[in-house]
Amino acid sequence: MMPPFALKSDCFERSLNLLPVRLTKKEVCALLRLSLNELRMYTIEDKEFPKAIKNGTTKQSSVYYDYNEILQWHQIQLSKRE
Repeated sequence: MMPPFALKSDCFERSLNLLPVRLTKKEVCALLRLSLNELRMYTIEDKEFPKAIKNGTTKQSSVYYDYNEILQWHQIQLSKRE
């Protein structure tokens, strides 16, 4: 089943119809239509929100989110409102 939305990516990925495996904070915000501050609040207050994956051991390492976990969380939120 294809997700209801996909992110823009480079030409190579589009030609192969690949979906992203990991998302940056900005990509998660674009996908969920959130501001960075709203995303931060979800990560603090919502215990069901997917945990970030740190790409390294330093304090300044990049943070990513798993694409499938974000989609699953979103589907759960949609089912709660119905």
